[in-house]
Amino acid sequence: MTKNTVLYKLTRRTFLKATAVTAALVALGDELFGGPMSTLVESVSAAPVTEDVWIPTACKMCGTGAGRGCGILAHRVNGVVVGLKPDPRCKTARGRLCCRSHALIHKLYNPYRVRTPMKRTNPEKAKYNAETDRWEGVDAGWVEISWDEALNTVAAKLRAVREKNPDSLLHLRGHGSSSSSFGRDFSRSFGTHNNTISGGGGMICAAARHQIAYIYNGTSGMGSGDQDYVMYQISMGRSDGRNKASVGDVENEFDKNMRGCKTVVVDPRCCEEASKAYEWIPIKPATDGALGRAWCNVLLNELGIYDEEFMKERSNAPYLIGPDGFYMRSKTDLYESRSRNKETFGKPLIWDPVDGVAKIFDDETIKDFALEGNYTVDDVQCQPAFQLMKEHYKQFTPEWAEKICDVPAATIRRIAKEYGEAARIGSTITIDGHVFPYRPVCINAGRGWPSSRHGFVDCEVYAHLNAIVGNQDVPGGMQGGTSRSVKPEGDGVVAPGGNMRYSFKWPPHYQVDADIYPTNYKAYWETWRRVLDPEKYHMTYLAEVLIINGGNPTQTMASLDEVVQGIAKIPFSACVAYHFDQQAELCDILFADAGWAEELGLIGRTNAKLRQPLLEKPQYNTRFPEDVYLDLADRVGFLPEFLERLGPTEGDYALDVDKKYTWEEILDRQLRTKYGGEYGLEWFKRNGVEPSAAPTPAKEEYPYYFYPNRKTRYPIYFEYIKWAGEKLKSDMDALGITHPHPGAYVDFLALPDWLPGPVLEAPAEYDMIASNWKSATHTMGFTQDNPYLMEVSALHDPYLTVIQINRATGEKKGFKDGDIIWVESYNSGKRQRGPVRLSECIHPDSVMFGMTADQWSRNMNPDAQEGMIFNQLISTDYKWIDPVSGGIEVHAAVKVYKAEEVG
Repeated sequence: MTKNTVLYKLTRRTFLKATAVTAALVALGDELFGGPMSTLVESVSAAPVTEDVWIPTACKMCGTGAGRGCGILAHRVNGVVVGLKPDPRCKTARGRLCCRSHALIHKLYNPYRVRTPMKRTNPEKAKYNAETDRWEGVDAGWVEISWDEALNTVAAKLRAVREKNPDSLLHLRGHGSSSSSFGRDFSRSFGTHNNTISGGGGMICAAARHQIAYIYNGTSGMGSGDQDYVMYQISMGRSDGRNKASVGDVENEFDKNMRGCKTVVVDPRCCEEASKAYEWIPIKPATDGALGRAWCNVLLNELGIYDEEFMKERSNAPYLIGPDGFYMRSKTDLYESRSRNKETFGKPLIWDPVDGVAKIFDDETIKDFALEGNYTVDDVQCQPAFQLMKEHYKQFTPEWAEKICDVPAATIRRIAKEYGEAARIGSTITIDGHVFPYRPVCINAGRGWPSSRHGFVDCEVYAHLNAIVGNQDVPGGMQGGTSRSVKPEGDGVVAPGGNMRYSFKWPPHYQVDADIYPTNYKAYWETWRRVLDPEKYHMTYLAEVLIINGGNPTQTMASLDEVVQGIAKIPFSACVAYHFDQQAELCDILFADAGWAEELGLIGRTNAKLRQPLLEKPQYNTRFPEDVYLDLADRVGFLPEFLERLGPTEGDYALDVDKKYTWEEILDRQLRTKYGGEYGLEWFKRNGVEPSAAPTPAKEEYPYYFYPNRKTRYPIYFEYIKWAGEKLKSDMDALGITHPHPGAYVDFLALPDWLPGPVLEAPAEYDMIASNWKSATHTMGFTQDNPYLMEVSALHDPYLTVIQINRATGEKKGFKDGDIIWVESYNSGKRQRGPVRLSECIHPDSVMFGMTADQWSRNMNPDAQEGMIFNQLISTDYKWIDPVSGGIEVHAAVKVYKAEEVG
């Protein structure tokens, strides 16, 4: 492979020059990896026009694209895609496309693609360069093979492990996979528990934010402010517009600003949202939770601003809490808890101050709910949860918070007052004839405080800040729940959803799902530890085969040594590969992926769109990943089980499990079953967007319509979490096993104590805190090899590939713009080197990196090696892990010095 390695850098300009037209089809000559660029058509404009069509599809160049996508119309002339425009029928794009969507053309004509199945001939998979503190790719010795050889080779490995132990297969899927559910069904049909071991809950997803949502509103996301009615919004480390995803999100943000909504942005860096906000509050990194606690104190205890009706009627604030920290419960009114291992509990009690007695929470005779006071029930002293919460927050004064987060106490008080008053507590609004509480405020927290050592505890504060003003799922406020997700359990409180439902199982699997982290979001960082040292982690079998489709843990995980060494240790690995990223470089067999611009599948739950190939036939010897899975299932011998899961299993278009289908045939049957016989695949190929359905009445957009007062209750006292922590310890003790996390049970709190993370207690020499930010022009790092986007970044985002430090701080340390400096991490002991850029738009204690870059694969566009890989500074040592959510601390305590200096 050495002689074939691509040695030149592909820019947008050289790409266009080589292709002769804006989007002409390019190749790299006769060799797979080298040779001069050439066009397969000399010029679209010069050739007679034999074809001129517009093809509907959907984008996949951002996080939104992975789930619902912006509708696109691709213009194809003489077999070549020459332009893109928004599909006017798509509600997501709202008539516009961002630069990422336009850059989709390069994903189609990228010359660095995997063009045919490949086989590795060099057993060495990567090497570590101690001088630069980074991994580097090696020459894999790739050789082309046929599809039959690739499929038969992988199928033979799969058959062997399935006969021995199906769990020996590790199946990794991520945001880049064409069909997440398809891959999940493949794994389940095969019989392995180890599927969806994606990058990790923390480096990309804010794990604790997902888990607090699952317990607070029953969904995987807390949501965001009501686009139509919010008038005061605080964004903390989270983008709601420019950096979030689609052009539609940006337009929503402008619409809010135009109608007078005030946005306060709390962020160490003056991001795009902050530059357009009502106010930017620079905060010391990793201290958002301290600020949030002070706000709660000011609202509850200094200003006395809270929504009494919400607390009494729509939360568990009136529930009586005993001295053991648990609900006082009825001894006769019982229910079975689905989220608590189907154990039986008594219904929680409240105090009715009118009748002066304790009653079960849903007693129809309740005249009022006590929120404060001390009561005796069955000779036990108890208090309402609201009383405990209010008293708990008294310790967190603005003066206390100022010393931690570097936000003046006066500013803390002023913002809390503005927020509380803007909530308009007690006001109502009528929509479609239905009267709703009107709470036009929202606090939206993103990766800043959820992704920390004590992320879940901090997220309890996040939930409280919204609950105090009663804004959940009503007009103007936080929109996160659904009419189904907020359904209560027998205790009246929203039933925990997703993987927040406690489910302890033993022995463990490599996918850390339901053993020592039974309430985690994605603690998959531990997967690689278990691969490297299975006995230490009580594994009863070895990981023998790894299949990767759309995931990239070397770019989305911390402790990169463990990831690279773990993948390399697994005896055999295969990858559905679009390009030669790190995952491909580490694998033994590559299946050539058709890629996003040649993908086929329906995406989105509402206003669903078909993502379809933009060319009549694949440019190269590639296939849909779904067809790869179907072929493997057939050759391994579990195709009938796979088809049973894929469906449809009934009706006119039911699959015959004894027959083999292509992905197109299966999708056609799925579409006809869902939408009706006339709406098959060909209909969607022509029309792009699903048939129009009757619009949902506006009032039904708010779960309050379905669950008004006393019909469901949002938790402000997290009794379930306290129960889960004690249950976990009991389960571990019963096995005689010591939890490997030294602080495993500390964070299972019903009310959020202040637990300063180790990043705030680092040795004095680590005097700054590093974190990274997301660029509006890139997504997660999987667009870094795109020359269109790299050029846009260079022109409009000059901080993306440099290290950003406050100007006064940098000058004090003797830095000037362009100096090469080291950033050395206390968390991981690793360091990253790069050029420094000084700016006033960053907190003095902060060091900022743009996204997570510097992909070390040898065979991607060298653009992909620009910048720094921030993840190198992050560690998955237990010291840095939130045991409730499994999230990783994404802030690193660091010291910085010039590259020529000795650290």
